[in-house]
Amino acid sequence: MTSKSYTYRVRKLPHYIDKYETAALLAKFLGLGPDNQVRVWSLVKSLSPWERTSTQVATVTFDSQPQLLQGPKKQWTFDRRLQHLEHDVVVDNHFLEFTPLNDISPENHVAEQEAYLRLCATWFLTKK
Repeated sequence: MTSKSYTYRVRKLPHYIDKYETAALLAKFLGLGPDNQVRVWSLVKSLSPWERTSTQVATVTFDSQPQLLQGPKKQWTFDRRLQHLEHDVVVDNHFLEFTPLNDISPENHVAEQEAYLRLCATWFLTKK
């Protein structure tokens, strides 16, 4: 028999918290007890260009579906003031838009840098 888990994306998390603190924060927002374990599978910098301050996005699972996340809604917003945060925390299960699963250091973006340099060189050469 396989057990079902419930997967969600959590956005606008503070840039300074780790996976353990993310799980604890979600447990507080959702009023979870010890019987519903929060598993944080990924926690990375958000790629959203509209954010003025750096935030993180997480992919999490729950052993059982939290009561506050039940029903037809696909997205929930939790008031930042409840935990003295800079942003409201957004939980969804629609996973719309891009969801990064790991951070890559800037020096490992070789393909993007090479493509950019070639594009610039091509533009410069065609302007003669």
